[in-house]
Amino acid sequence: MQCGDVEKLVQKKADSSGSSDPVYYAHVDEMYDIINREHISTGHGGRDKMLKVLRTKYANVTIEATESHRISLCIECLRKHKRRTVKGVVVRPILSRDYGSCGQVDLIDMQSMPNGHHKWIMVYQDHLRKYCILRPLSTKRAAEVAYQLMDIFLLFGAPQILQSDNGSEFTVAVISELKLLFCFAPL
Repeated sequence: MQCGDVEKLVQKKADSSGSSDPVYYAHVDEMYDIINREHISTGHGGRDKMLKVLRTKYANVTIEATESHRISLCIECLRKHKRRTVKGVVVRPILSRDYGSCGQVDLIDMQSMPNGHHKWIMVYQDHLRKYCILRPLSTKRAAEVAYQLMDIFLLFGAPQILQSDNGSEFTVAVISELKLLFCFAPL
């Protein structure tokens, strides 16, 4: 069909539904603009609402195209439909009443910016006072982590609870190394 200077491909009518409006095939280059215009005209409607309107005018607009536009390309829809948090997960905070009753430890990866042979930073923090101790590490092997923890424990005392992010460096191997170091620690 010739529409002014532009040629449009029109879908052939299969039945006589009584509708006189032609149903066009949208060109790939125009697809985003067509979907965006209908999305806004339907009041940021959902997939089904948009498809109902689009299928009366265009024959080749797919469900996937309308859904991906609404989910990832419409900024207003992204703001409205923020990611919902998982319900049912109860996180109990660790409450500290005494100095040194709970300590938190983590490793920071500095391999992209090493300082000499030090490629890791161990961060130890007292949970109650938020007192922080930093130690440089050359590796994150259990023996080296345990040695630095033992040094901190000898300065401030060992906590009743040692909390970590359950990284691979804080496995049973670190606890085993700490047990060995405690057996040979000077009194």
